[in-house]
Amino acid sequence: MVSLGFVGGGFVAQIAHLPSFKSIDGVSINCLADPFRDLGEHLSRVYSIDKYVVSHLDLPDASVLDGVVVTLPRRLSYGVLRDLITCSHTILTEKPLCLDLVHAEHLLALSTEYTTGLSVGYMRRHDPAVSKFKRLVDEISRDSLVSINAICHMGNSYANPFDSKKGLVSEKIQYDLEDYPEWLDERLHTAYEQFLNVFSHITDLVEFILGDRIKLVDHSINTNGEGLVLARVGNTPIVFDLMRGKQHKWRESITINTHCKMVRLVLGPAFLRNSPGTVEIESGKESIDDMRFTPDWGWAFRNQALSFIHSLKEPEFKVHDTLKSAVRQISLAEAIFRTI
Repeated sequence: MVSLGFVGGGFVAQIAHLPSFKSIDGVSINCLADPFRDLGEHLSRVYSIDKYVVSHLDLPDASVLDGVVVTLPRRLSYGVLRDLITCSHTILTEKPLCLDLVHAEHLLALSTEYTTGLSVGYMRRHDPAVSKFKRLVDEISRDSLVSINAICHMGNSYANPFDSKKGLVSEKIQYDLEDYPEWLDERLHTAYEQFLNVFSHITDLVEFILGDRIKLVDHSINTNGEGLVLARVGNTPIVFDLMRGKQHKWRESITINTHCKMVRLVLGPAFLRNSPGTVEIESGKESIDDMRFTPDWGWAFRNQALSFIHSLKEPEFKVHDTLKSAVRQISLAEAIFRTI
């Protein structure tokens, strides 16, 4: 039996992580830490959690818990992760890792020092369509790539979920609230945080699929964090088309272009269960051969949970290196927002 601790029982934990992990055979949620006592006690009853505590510092130690899942408001993540790493916990945390590159590099160094596993929740990597898309891209010679277009227009990402509960009775506990980077204009705080929370998904996914790092060339990003980013992956130019907006429909895709083939990954709202992405292929020099691949039902959040549990059961299982990627996404965001 794999024993887990949870830190944070808010909206994303309720909509995605708690039901995903609870649905996996051989997994027990041993303890939940949340400062909202009424919420913590309610979730403990719903998910048959053995123990409820107010603070992450009161979790059982790493000899009792095989892993800890952290889902917190973004300014709380850094301090909690620092504490859990130094307690030698193996962790899956929601992204972004933190809000400052200095802090991100500190967490990376701590994780290496304490030889703890720290995975960051870039769950799009686990969408059932992504593995198919990556295999198709791997078959394309890098020399034949002409351009890449990546789009993320935020829509209703939560797909109108229901039955989540908010806490009303909060206990006073000591949290280290992470400051925004000193250089960041206060007017850009929300846009910067949103960039790290949402748009870093697609920048991470491009790196994961291409197996190479993004190098920033230029950008035209406004103070709302929207616009175009021009970058390169290897020798291939890529344009990121990013919009926060208030539109209803979520639009997210990555298109790989050669002179005679187009391969596109189309992703739906992240929180929509069992609605994986699709892969579209257009090829042919004289006529167009269209194909569309729709994978079997699956949900990236649950697949991510399965992968995390597999890594806890089988130490030799090679997990995606999301920690170093998370640090790179913060570095990219800083490079863009320093010049807005």
